[in-house]
Amino acid sequence: MGKYFQSNEAAKSHFEAYFNRLVNDSEMRNSILASQLSFSFILSGSGSEIGLRVHNGELSLSHGASNDENDVRVTLKADLLHQLLLGKLRLMPAIMARQITARGQMDKQRELGALLFSGREFYQKFLQETNKTDMMG
Repeated sequence: MGKYFQSNEAAKSHFEAYFNRLVNDSEMRNSILASQLSFSFILSGSGSEIGLRVHNGELSLSHGASNDENDVRVTLKADLLHQLLLGKLRLMPAIMARQITARGQMDKQRELGALLFSGREFYQKFLQETNKTDMMG
């Protein structure tokens, strides 16, 4: 399938575990809540979707359900989402290079890019704690 994931199921499982951990971490949760940004990632080829939504001061996580109310919806391959979270790929340049498709206002896309980049150490820590340091290279 890709360099980092051998199947759509492996990618889905990996990202679901990551985003579950992310919303349960108080620092990351507060950062997302402060941004007031709702977004989703649609993994192309798998039909899998993971969304984070801020509404009325609450953060909710969804797996697989499309939410048109999100500020930004990003469609990309699992390997590219991994690289974004790792900080090896920046959202706006990837959109401009047409590696990624994003829907939503440009300023919200920029906010999401900054949020992803600021969370790269959390993702690196997740990879270390789940014995996936081979994915950091």
